[in-house]
Amino acid sequence: MAATGDGAHEGVPELPDEVPEDLLDGGWFEVAPDGTEDGVDDPHVGPSADGPPQLRVARGPSRDLLRRRRRARLAVFGVAALSAASMFTLVAFHVFEAQSAFSLDKLDNELSVQQRQYWMLRDQVATLSSPEAVSKAAAALGMVRPSDVTLLHAPSAARFAASAGFPTPLPTSYPSIVPRP
Repeated sequence: MAATGDGAHEGVPELPDEVPEDLLDGGWFEVAPDGTEDGVDDPHVGPSADGPPQLRVARGPSRDLLRRRRRARLAVFGVAALSAASMFTLVAFHVFEAQSAFSLDKLDNELSVQQRQYWMLRDQVATLSSPEAVSKAAAALGMVRPSDVTLLHAPSAARFAASAGFPTPLPTSYPSIVPRP
């Protein structure tokens, strides 16, 4: 910045004549008893004849501002921790899903192998229990076919009626098994 002709230092910006109220409320500027803004060097104060320029120590931010900053830092830290925990949980669920998919694929392959073996064994049982296979196995054991076959037909059994009296078992010396109330 260029120096102005009214004695301002080179590179130091001009300050407004009045400080806005919102800056005063934030704790950055306070009005000193002599009417100047406390904590800001007056650019119009130059080197005096008796020594270096008149400088003052800038005040730090107010306690309220520090408290708000601390709360903001805690809020940002909390959000960051929550985000990190969420990401970790998401990755853990993804790993669990991938492991489950591998286990499911392995079980699906095992199921296919077992179903194939089941159908092969079923086919083998059907082949070995066919009438031709049974007669060949009997001939191999030296059995012969009978010359005369007689078929017997048994009469079908009569149905029991609801009023039919069934025999009751004899009483035993054992105690009753029925639970008592």
